[in-house]
Amino acid sequence: MKNAKWITSPRDAGQAAYTYQKDFAPAKKIASATLYASAMGVYAPYINGKRVGKAVLAPGWTTYSSRILYQTYDVTDLLNAENRIEIGVGQGWAVSYLAFKKTNHFSADHTSVIASLEVVYEDGTTETVSTDESWQVYTSHVTFSELYHGETVDMTAPIELVGNAILSDIKSALVSQMGEWITEQERLAPIEIIRTPKGELVLDFGQNMTGYIEVSIKAPRGSRIVLHHAEVLDKDGNFYTANYRSARNECTYVCSGENDVFKPSYCFQGFRYIQLVEYPFDEVDVNGFRAIAVHSDMKRTGYFRCGNEKINQLYHNIIWGQKSNYLDVPTDCPQRDERMGWTGDAQIFCRTAAINFDVEKFHEKWFGDIKVEQNKNGSIPHVVPDAIRSKERCSSSAAWGDVCCVSVWEIYLAYGNKQMLRRYFPMMKKWVEYIHSSGPEEFLWLGGSHYGDWLAMDDTTTTTQQITFTPSDYIASAYFAYSTSLLIKAGEVLGEDMSEYRTLYENVVNAFRKRYTKDGFPYPVPNKWDESCGKPEIKETQTSYVLSLYFGLCEEK
Repeated sequence: MKNAKWITSPRDAGQAAYTYQKDFAPAKKIASATLYASAMGVYAPYINGKRVGKAVLAPGWTTYSSRILYQTYDVTDLLNAENRIEIGVGQGWAVSYLAFKKTNHFSADHTSVIASLEVVYEDGTTETVSTDESWQVYTSHVTFSELYHGETVDMTAPIELVGNAILSDIKSALVSQMGEWITEQERLAPIEIIRTPKGELVLDFGQNMTGYIEVSIKAPRGSRIVLHHAEVLDKDGNFYTANYRSARNECTYVCSGENDVFKPSYCFQGFRYIQLVEYPFDEVDVNGFRAIAVHSDMKRTGYFRCGNEKINQLYHNIIWGQKSNYLDVPTDCPQRDERMGWTGDAQIFCRTAAINFDVEKFHEKWFGDIKVEQNKNGSIPHVVPDAIRSKERCSSSAAWGDVCCVSVWEIYLAYGNKQMLRRYFPMMKKWVEYIHSSGPEEFLWLGGSHYGDWLAMDDTTTTTQQITFTPSDYIASAYFAYSTSLLIKAGEVLGEDMSEYRTLYENVVNAFRKRYTKDGFPYPVPNKWDESCGKPEIKETQTSYVLSLYFGLCEEK
């Protein structure tokens, strides 16, 4: 972005969205015009009052401390003899209170924007309009916006000039858009109006999804519409939001008195139902409500249908689960005060994801985030981007950190992109070396802090989710072997000498068999330790057998 500077408001916007504005009159007849833009936060660009491009929630979520993606738009057809560029900026992921850090902004304590309009005239000369201190900053009708808590749009709020922009001290590298655009997708109408046993007025859109509600209405000036979101109703049929934890997911719209169309610009919700907490009329016009699904713009590639409608419904749920959680980052959930890129969730699902949709670009962008987040010692954070600061502890969990081998290999198998494999091969190697250097045993991964067989149901004696009958050391050592085997396969594809890692793999497998198996199978014993054979307790669980079989750790016999 030629001569563009990072700018911010001279007044702290807090949780409101401010608009950055610049007027521009072209000197000659325009041949082409391109807008480049990004933000610390999320931004919405307009030229002459028209929305630029189809992307929402740009620039998406990445490791902002190291790199920020920028987007490129062809705006030739939007320019006139007199033009006004406006860029609204809200908190988004970068400035929100993410994850478990409820009292700290995630990447910055204020929003910033950078942009450059590059115009090519028909005579071959060029002109550039870039962000600097001459841009003016205005308040907007978005008076509150926060990722977890929702958005307030007040059409009666006055638009005031805050002043000229000031420079913002952002050092992160600007990188051109890598993943898929985040875009609006399906539009769903309500299928039912519900009056719950508690008397709550609820609209059911018939599908759990990620996105937001669009409301079209003409109501007296100052009238309020307040929406709460929910994924399910409780067993009695009442509106249920306990699973959202501290995330309010509340949208408030204040009407202008004219025909208004409301929807959030800087946040999203996970929901199926909305509760009309406030509504200006006794009768609800359901035609004025639409649920808009929002996710990364992936092409559907896989389809499945069979004669069993329950299995068909399960597959339908899988498709919508992927769409709802593939919003620039593969997240664990789209609704509560979390919505993070948990690496374990992503590596388990990536093969299925590549069957359902074309997710090559989506994953390549996220692999770049993993590479940036990888510690010098090779460890991988539990979530990427590292919103819980697990990187600061420089420790990794088996199966979660193994994402850098498992997912990279699976995406290579799906699309055959050797350049991608080459790009992330060093990351895979650093991870295997990290495991190799961890713990008291050279060829086993013992000790450390792991999530284990997360959410397993086999241990009914405890309510602690991660404590199950399959020991974490067993799982970690199994993944040690598996990631090493995938590294070897990747190296062979790339023509690398993998003899050292073949030897390592053999040693890991032999050590695993010696410690954990008898006659080729996981060794179940009734006590913590069987002194007669010197083996640790391995209960008979699906996980213990599946890992041994799938990772090739049991002998042929």
